[in-house]
Amino acid sequence: MIKGWETFHPDVLPDIEPGKPIPLVNRHLMRSAQYFCDVTRAWRITLDAITLASGITEYDIELEPGTELVRIEEATIDGQPLAVWRAGREPYEGSRYVHTPDGRSIQVSWTPSGAMTLVLTITARPGDSATGVDEALAARYSKVIADGAKASLNKSQSEQQTFIDECNTIAARVWRGLSSARPRAKAMFL
Repeated sequence: MIKGWETFHPDVLPDIEPGKPIPLVNRHLMRSAQYFCDVTRAWRITLDAITLASGITEYDIELEPGTELVRIEEATIDGQPLAVWRAGREPYEGSRYVHTPDGRSIQVSWTPSGAMTLVLTITARPGDSATGVDEALAARYSKVIADGAKASLNKSQSEQQTFIDECNTIAARVWRGLSSARPRAKAMFL
């Protein structure tokens, strides 16, 4: 379910210069949500299973309209973990892996010889044509996304830095698994 940009208006409009056109406000909300999703990787989606066919190595990624792929987080093939190759890394020699060359399709590194089931978990973000964000994302992070839009609409460097800091803090929590336990460090004495 998508929550429209107007959901954020009560948190944005009172804190910006009066008379800003609503399409401009919505554009800044979209850019704020895109940045938020890129940095935090908080919008995770497990896509419908893709059945690999014999001899075919490339498949389309079926995303909801107005949604873009940020990155493939993990993959399984027939329920077993599958490596995900990312641009800028050396390809895995002699290993099976999946990657996306363009953010709209995926390729497997081998030629399947029979039907196999591939499941991808991805990070998504709103696309340029998005009319809002995922309901769960809006419910949890609406204030942060609104803060980012206000910062850019007000052209405030301090507000922008606060937004960036908030995104980085959330990213650390997401990557840590939202754990309430603190990571332990073993003391080392020399």
